[in-house]
Amino acid sequence: MADQTPIMPPAAFEVTRNSHFGAHFCTHLMPALAAYTVAERDLEDVAGGYDPAYLQYEAEADEAREALTTTLIENLWVSISLPTDRPLRRMVMLIDALVRAEDVSTFKGLHRNMHHSFSRHFQSQDVGRLAQSVNVVLVDAGQMVDALVALPIFERWSDEELAIFHKPGPDPLDLIGV
Repeated sequence: MADQTPIMPPAAFEVTRNSHFGAHFCTHLMPALAAYTVAERDLEDVAGGYDPAYLQYEAEADEAREALTTTLIENLWVSISLPTDRPLRRMVMLIDALVRAEDVSTFKGLHRNMHHSFSRHFQSQDVGRLAQSVNVVLVDAGQMVDALVALPIFERWSDEELAIFHKPGPDPLDLIGV
């Protein structure tokens, strides 16, 4: 008989086994956030429109941002059933607020507040194996948020240049059929 080995870190595997919300967080949101961060870094590496691959990288970054936004909306609609889901929900709400921030100062302020209140709001206060696993997953998510904040797009752009990502468009709730 084959030995089943999870293809994700043990903490994430533990969370996905016990919580529907945690499963959605680990299998949808975290990969979408990682893909967006990588796509934006790749776009930065191309450094402008002189490279023929720039349009491809720009399209990939747009697709990754759209996937992240859609995943955030879907994750906000998943119900929480366990007390350990609450800090995960807070992390989803923080990432959503970061992605939708309309100016750099709000973006940086949200990130700073995450670090100041991480142990109180973004860690499970329960005891047990599931709570420990949730805390490990949240530490990983916090590091992913740090990577998001460190993207050059948010380091050097002014608020006016960042506003291009907040053009009015279709209501995101209409996209998921709510």
